[in-house]
Amino acid sequence: MTGSAFVRGFSTTRGYLANNDVGLFADFLNRVTVGDERGALPRLAGFPENWIVVNPQFAASEFAGNFANSTYHALQFNANKRFGKGWTVLSNYTWSRALGEEVGEAQKDQLGGQVFLRSYRNGRNRHLDKRLLNLHRTHVFRNSGIWELPFGPGHNFLSGRGPLIARLVGGWQIGAIFNLFSGAPIGLSTQVTSFNQTARNTPTLLGVLPKGTGQVKRVSDGVIYFTDLKQVPDPAAANLTSQQALSGASALKAIADKSGKIVAVNPEPGTVGSLSQTYFEGPGSFRLDTNVIKRVRIRENYELQIREISSTCSTVHNSIIRTRTLIPLVSGVSLRPAASASSCSACGSISDYLAIRRRCDRFFLSRGALYDFLNGKWKTV
Repeated sequence: MTGSAFVRGFSTTRGYLANNDVGLFADFLNRVTVGDERGALPRLAGFPENWIVVNPQFAASEFAGNFANSTYHALQFNANKRFGKGWTVLSNYTWSRALGEEVGEAQKDQLGGQVFLRSYRNGRNRHLDKRLLNLHRTHVFRNSGIWELPFGPGHNFLSGRGPLIARLVGGWQIGAIFNLFSGAPIGLSTQVTSFNQTARNTPTLLGVLPKGTGQVKRVSDGVIYFTDLKQVPDPAAANLTSQQALSGASALKAIADKSGKIVAVNPEPGTVGSLSQTYFEGPGSFRLDTNVIKRVRIRENYELQIREISSTCSTVHNSIIRTRTLIPLVSGVSLRPAASASSCSACGSISDYLAIRRRCDRFFLSRGALYDFLNGKWKTV
């Protein structure tokens, strides 16, 4: 048996060759144990010890430096108006782009934290991974307003009534906050290690794929987004040899449009994908918060306040709530589906949904203390 036939038939290396995983294949050659010596294969084959990696004596090494960079551009409009007759309106519109290589793990608590980034697709061309960051939103429209109802003392209606009527009809206030957000960046992804060992690769674009591709569509078991895209076998599998049944072992998938034309494939060995990791922007969202407040003056330094708060929001989540075999939104579009939904976040399923939430709380305010009737405790305000 030849060496080529052996690696095509060996269970470990066979998958690497069938799925363009040259990075994993090179790592296997560098670290495989021959006899009782690990990593001896390059030397036994007549190559230098550092033929594959520069420092083969280390199992892992990290090069730390302040290499990453980010860019933020924004255009903002603010409109603030305090009307007569109890009206106040505040509005803000932001049109922006947030570009960079990574936000950092500290974004869970606060933005701007530092973290090791091990996912460069090409360490010698880090600019290749400068893309729309996860926090990017092209359009953000924020509005808030307060209206004090014109009833009771000092207002147009029922101002001359007695103290009991004044306390009942006066002191009412309605407020609202309404926010609109464009969608978060999403993209197409593939897990093949075609260039190095990073699995955060992207596909190579072959046809026309408009950035506006995708829209939310309700179905019986949830919501799907990329309705016009579908997974098909990658044409690269047909170019593999049939010896040792190698071509049949390929699990590579390509993306085709609704006409069946292939528009994105896995990158060839020795290359990285041509698409940005955040090529698309997902569905937008909105949030509406309203409140009704009633104030009753008891004495000069005592006031009774009753508040009702309601929140309604529309969001598309990346957790698996409803699944439908199509194109996954969790990690973009996977060109190489995983074995099961529990083992990987990109599993050939879409997993977004629309949620409507309503919450009503009532509080009693007295001299800076807030009592939460739902949880049964006081809060300092």
